Amino acid sequence: MAGQTDTGEGGKGNLSSIAFATEQHYTPQQLAKLWSLSATKIRRMFENESGILRIGEPSRRQGRTLKRSYYTMRIPASIAARVYTKLTA
Repeated sequence: MAGQTDTGEGGKGNLSSIAFATEQHYTPQQLAKLWSLSATKIRRMFENESGILRIGEPSRRQGRTLKRSYYTMRIPASIAARVYTKLTA
């Protein structure tokens, strides 16, 4: 998992993953409002970023048809800051 540092010493490197899990997470709609963009644009900007929470099911085949995926996206504040810095640099 992104943000997790495994030191190989019995899980002592999990402090960063705990901090990562408890930091504020944004929905695409919340970031869209903050950044004056559409929620669709935010989803596309973050779809390939590591560390984003995607809760739901991937696309799957049912017979000959492909069922599209439905998932909820949560973006940690640190990842939002990283992408924002990358965009403004």
